[in-house]
Amino acid sequence: MEELSSSLTKDPGLGGPSPELVDLRMRAEALANGKVGISRNGGIIPSDEMGRVFHDLEVYQIELEMQNEELRHFQVALAAARSRYFDLYEFAPVGYLALSHQGLIEKANLSASAMLEFARNEIITKPISRFIHPDDQDIFYLARKQLLLTGSFENCDLRMLKATGDSVWVHLSATITHGEEDASELRLILTNISARKQAEQEIFRLNAELEQRVKDRTAELEISNTTLAQFKAALDEHALVTITDAAGKITYANEKFCDTSNYTREELVGQSHHLVNSGHHDTEFFKELWQSIGAGKVWKGEIKNRTKNGSFYWVNTTIVPFLIREGKPFQYIAIRTDITKRKNMEEALVESEERRRLAVEAADIGVWEWDLQTQQLRWEANMFKIYGLEPLGDGITPYDTWANAVLPADLPEQEAQLGQVIATGGRGRREFRITRATDGKVRTIQASEMAANGHDGKAKRIVGINIDVTERKEAEGEIQKLNDDLSRRAVELERANRELEAFSYSVSHDLRAPLRAIDGFSRMLAEDCTEKLTAEDQRKLEIIRSEAQRMGKLIDDLLMFSRLGRQNLEASEIDMQALAKEVFDELMNSEPERKVHLDLRSLPKAIGTQAMIRQVWTNLISNGIKFTKHREAGEIEIGASESATEGWVYYVKDNGAGFDKRYADKLFGVFQRLHSQQEFQGTGVGLALAQRIVQRHGGRIWAEAEVDHGATFYFTLPNSK
Repeated sequence: MEELSSSLTKDPGLGGPSPELVDLRMRAEALANGKVGISRNGGIIPSDEMGRVFHDLEVYQIELEMQNEELRHFQVALAAARSRYFDLYEFAPVGYLALSHQGLIEKANLSASAMLEFARNEIITKPISRFIHPDDQDIFYLARKQLLLTGSFENCDLRMLKATGDSVWVHLSATITHGEEDASELRLILTNISARKQAEQEIFRLNAELEQRVKDRTAELEISNTTLAQFKAALDEHALVTITDAAGKITYANEKFCDTSNYTREELVGQSHHLVNSGHHDTEFFKELWQSIGAGKVWKGEIKNRTKNGSFYWVNTTIVPFLIREGKPFQYIAIRTDITKRKNMEEALVESEERRRLAVEAADIGVWEWDLQTQQLRWEANMFKIYGLEPLGDGITPYDTWANAVLPADLPEQEAQLGQVIATGGRGRREFRITRATDGKVRTIQASEMAANGHDGKAKRIVGINIDVTERKEAEGEIQKLNDDLSRRAVELERANRELEAFSYSVSHDLRAPLRAIDGFSRMLAEDCTEKLTAEDQRKLEIIRSEAQRMGKLIDDLLMFSRLGRQNLEASEIDMQALAKEVFDELMNSEPERKVHLDLRSLPKAIGTQAMIRQVWTNLISNGIKFTKHREAGEIEIGASESATEGWVYYVKDNGAGFDKRYADKLFGVFQRLHSQQEFQGTGVGLALAQRIVQRHGGRIWAEAEVDHGATFYFTLPNSK
């Protein structure tokens, strides 16, 4: 009874003992203690039920042993499942890597280790970038970035590095899991696709073999439907395949052809093969094609087709006719490989070569190539033209043709420099003289060459150019002579300027002293002898003083005019609005009795030397004030407009005396005046000074007027832009 009670308390499975077992245990203990029996609810078990209780206990004992046996089987199955999972994880046909969010490898299965030929401990904790080919790093990180941002991963093909340094092609897929504290784990699945990549590289060879196989087999056998189906299946793996009937209607198109042409199979079957024609080939091309295959011959060639969306693609095509017993075709199979990339590259090369040829011809450049292995020298057409020789059809030219044309004095140095380029595998620049064959004239040639080196680093061939620079060298000689002459003249001009400056100083000093004496003594005479002088005498003395002062002003203007050409320009932004207003106000302060109205329009800023531009405004505005003195009220308008070619055009307009426009070209000459001194005073230098300032700033000045209807003076300056 004790053994029975003890067995009843054991856990039969994953849960505790059932309530029925607990009740039986309590009743068994009561029997063992000599009691009639009690239940867990405190009830008394009658003695006549004792047999039934023992019977139930035996049943439960058996069930308990069965449950324990099932548990043992379950544990064994669980262990086996774990072993199978471990084997599946470790030895799966794909590699498995788990990355931390920092990009470090945390887990790697044996397949990944074997694929990369690294021990597992050489992979764990290393950054994934260590194992990705440098040229494919961007592919991985762009895909990883997309996964982190969007949660979706676009499968990609890339190369990974093995322990040997070689690369292995893998197809990469990935998922991401998020753990605690936003840490994420990237799980990568690597499928070795090196074999597939090698197979893709072998497509052209396989296609050639298939074409040859088709040619051989069709000459010997009548293909049955079963054989044809097998043949189509083989081609579908490597090429774009269509089958047409004798009339040219499509009866079959494989998936690759549908993908390339953008048509579904349903859209193609039953249609004429002309559906995919690009229009690139003329009628004669297809006529010859159909004549060939119609006669039972295999046709090979390159065809340009059009997709459903209108784009073009090139295919290398083999069309095989299938013949009935009479030798007539009953259908055709077209096997194509997509060569669009190659054709695009060829077209680009042709265009590039054409551009190079045109550029070479336009620049009169001669191109040559020297094969050092065969010692064959080839010239392009311009080389023969430069050397005055008749061009050869293939361009192959003996070395002596060049050597004999070079002047003997220049040849040793040229051959030495060429030898240096060959020895170093580098490049060189030379200049030498030749005797042109057509006219015997000596020409100067400028040459450049560069070595094309082989895998061993040694020069295999030399490519170079020749340019006839005779005219340029002669022009350079003339330019040098002109420069020397200009330098000499500049020295002479500098000396003349110094002499002129000394003369100007002398004139200023020597003339000013007598003028000051005349003006001073005239003033003293007028003051001391006022009572003795008649009114006429006083008037004459006043004229003497006025003329002396005018002479002083004339000297000042002449000195300013002569010095202007030697003053440096200091360009800065000038507020023309403020400057013109300031000059007008200063001039009017000296003539307060005058009535002159200023209409100052908006003036844009300009670039120039402010002191010089101030002088321009002073001379032009003072002109306007002076020539309106006979008007009851003077009117002066200052404004500006923009010229598309000259920048800003400023103007000063007045309502004064004006002038005869026939003499407008004399206004800006020194001492040129269109009015008498008695009518309007002045030195005749102001406008010449303004013109010189404007011209030094890169502008021009001119005037428009009518007699007694005012005048307008214009000048241009660069704008502040």
